[in-house]
Amino acid sequence: MSKEPGCPFGLTVLLPTLIWGPMIPGQPHLNTSASALVGYVDGSIQEIENACKTVVDVRDVAKAHVEAIRRDVAGRRFLLIGGSPHFKEVANYIRDALPEDMKAKVPTKVSEKLGPTVLGPPPPLSVAYDVAPTEKLLGIHFTPVREQVRSMVQTMLENGFSSAEQYVPDRNRTRQELVSARSETADLARRLSNRRWRMTLHLESGWDVLRKHHERWLLSVAFHAFGAARQVVWRRTPDSRDDRTSRGRVAAWQWLWRKKVVSLWRRATGLSQRDRLREDQEAQLGHHRSSIWELQECVERLHGRRVDINSLLQSERARVQELESELGSCQGQVKELQRTLKELLRAAVSGLPRA
Repeated sequence: MSKEPGCPFGLTVLLPTLIWGPMIPGQPHLNTSASALVGYVDGSIQEIENACKTVVDVRDVAKAHVEAIRRDVAGRRFLLIGGSPHFKEVANYIRDALPEDMKAKVPTKVSEKLGPTVLGPPPPLSVAYDVAPTEKLLGIHFTPVREQVRSMVQTMLENGFSSAEQYVPDRNRTRQELVSARSETADLARRLSNRRWRMTLHLESGWDVLRKHHERWLLSVAFHAFGAARQVVWRRTPDSRDDRTSRGRVAAWQWLWRKKVVSLWRRATGLSQRDRLREDQEAQLGHHRSSIWELQECVERLHGRRVDINSLLQSERARVQELESELGSCQGQVKELQRTLKELLRAAVSGLPRA
């Protein structure tokens, strides 16, 4: 994207893996990264997973974001990998970080599932990744895996998390937040019946509440707000009279309110089908552009290799010409030596006495 002509900004892509490291002091819930280790702490995991996992320290990820802004590295992609340990190594690091009364809960046996049983167990070895460009261009020295595990386990225990049952998936937390948002939106809609001039204000506040939450729940929340609003707004104001003018004003207000609620409904339930189609086309176009950029980078790399090969061929040709010239000079010297040898033999033969 940053390579497009006229682009007003530079884009740097950071690719972190599973993020470990210290938790925030007083963190109220157990996050997904820490949940990968809490099963080894409380003993709920009986066997060590026979696999490797790429991890990175959270402090290194934060530093990478800061350095990507400070340094001129736009248009690049950086791998953020602090190591790829086998889970057997991770279990040993967890055991070293735990107190003496909790070390016995950490498993020691490596799991053997159907795949390793049939194909043979893979060796418990780590996988190496080349992160030299990240360390060179961003100036980052990644934290060792042992330190990542130690800091995570210690801060996890300090925050009071020592059981896998304390982990609540993100989607369940989102569901609870959206249920509370739905009730908040309903309260806002019920308060619309007090005064006519407060309707627009509360409606905008309700939309601000809706925008904060996950879009898959917007449909149900907006429907709830729409149904509640319909029941409270179709009434006359206290100063209205039973005459044609006041009835016309009430009808006009009802029409405006319907238009406002329909606008809220459309904004909450998403864009129209045409807009969604446009978004899909833009996503496909972005995918095609990224593919074209990757092909261009590949062509540039191949062109660079071609230039290197041509320069190597030219140097080898020059070397061959030098060797040929040296060979020609050697052949001339050999001919001169042969001629001299013949003359010496002829002189020696002429100097011998005849029988």
